[in-house]
Amino acid sequence: MKKLILAALILASSAAMAQTGGNRKVNAGFHTAFPEASNVSWNEKKAFVVISFTECSQPVQAYFDYDGNRIAVTRNVRFNGLTLPALSAIQKKYTGYKYVGGVEMNHAIDGHSYYVSLQKDSRRVILRVSLDGDLKIFKTLRVTDIQVPAFALSEDMQQ
Repeated sequence: MKKLILAALILASSAAMAQTGGNRKVNAGFHTAFPEASNVSWNEKKAFVVISFTECSQPVQAYFDYDGNRIAVTRNVRFNGLTLPALSAIQKKYTGYKYVGGVEMNHAIDGHSYYVSLQKDSRRVILRVSLDGDLKIFKTLRVTDIQVPAFALSEDMQQ
């Protein structure tokens, strides 16, 4: 009987760890940083863990190393959700480009910035944009027959 109870406890403990992540340091770091998180899912990579969750009704992703240190936190951002200096700089320098999508990132080392994807004809540019509007090209792509997700082209994301 003791073995059956012990086996049930181990099984229940394993199931709980699967829902909260298998690494205790990452689990502690995450729950300290985001105590109100819901809909949590974990994806373990070679050098870090990606934790997707909902906070304040918004989907968020947090990146932690295996020592439980937060690397970065990201969330999708609408074009009008950028700071005014960022909006102004993009509109001035990239006239005629269409906003495809963007991510707000708070990086432990590099600080707070946006990564914004813009497209004009077959050219796509991904910019790293500071909160004060400093633009740096992160990556440029030539696109042909690119499949843009429906959410990226929705009016909701454009505003």
